[in-house]
Parts: sequence; C-alpha cells; structure tokens
Amino acid sequence: MNSGHQPAKTERFDTKGNFIKEISVSKTNTIRISPDSRVLCLAGFGNLGGEMEFFNLVDTYSNNSMIGKTKFHCGVNINWSSDSKYLVVAVLSPRLRVDNEYKVIY
Repeated sequence: MNSGHQPAKTERFDTKGNFIKEISVSKTNTIRISPDSRVLCLAGFGNLGGEMEFFNLVDTYSNNSMIGKTKFHCGVNINWSSDSKYLVVAVLSPRLRVDNEYKVIY
C-alpha cells in the first residue's frame, strides 16, 4: 500500500546521499527517467489528474529546469522507448471500460 502527502516533493541527491536540489513540488506519484538519463518525467496518474512535467537533468546551466509539461487524462501507465526519443502513455482496462487508448509523445 502506497501512502504519503500531496503535493509530493521531488528532490535530487548525489551518489553519496547528499542533497543537491529540490526539483519540484507537485501532485505526482510516478517518476520515469529516460534511458539516456537526460530527461526526468514526473506524472500524476491513477487517482490524480494526469499531469506530466519534464525536467532537464544534464545541462548544468538549466539547473534542472522544467522543459515542458502536458496532460494525459486517466493515464495509468508510462514508459520511455529504449532510444529515449519517445514516451508511451496509456489508459488501460479494467480501470476504464471505454476509451482505452495509448499515445506516443515525442
């Protein structure tokens, strides 16, 4: 069982566990990092509204700034392609008996 406070804080730490920076405070429950470790996707799926925020993890000048956001209503599943160019989001049964769909974001 998952539980916690909303809005959730997303923070970045180094490999030794030292705090680096707070990235975002938003209503999210899903985190996906692209396979090339360049982009972070924070999403609020399931019982949340489907908002997705994207952050740059590589460019030191951007300081982990948000590079975009979108919304996928009723989304429950999200995955990156192996080349990190595409993101697949889906609405899946049995949660929703109609309007099941998937979208490829690039």
